[in-house]
Amino acid sequence: MRETEAVPALRSIVEDKKMWKYSQHRELRIAAAQALAKIDPRFGSQVLADTSLDAAELAVAPLDPAPPAPGYGSAATTHYPAAALSAPP
Repeated sequence: MRETEAVPALRSIVEDKKMWKYSQHRELRIAAAQALAKIDPRFGSQVLADTSLDAAELAVAPLDPAPPAPGYGSAATTHYPAAALSAPP
């Protein structure tokens, strides 16, 4: 998942301010900071230094997606035989 193209958008979520307050809710800023730390670990320490977030809030990190089960693609699909429909009366 670690998309480097998302870094500018995530940084703006974490850092943007309106007047004296941050423009995004704290929970969204925490999630964005956690995603930044997953993409590039250097941002983790930088975020702590530049924002009001603390290490305890960033400690509960999001999980990496689970790999698909063996023998299946990214999503298992079920195919049923097509049923013949009669014409409406």
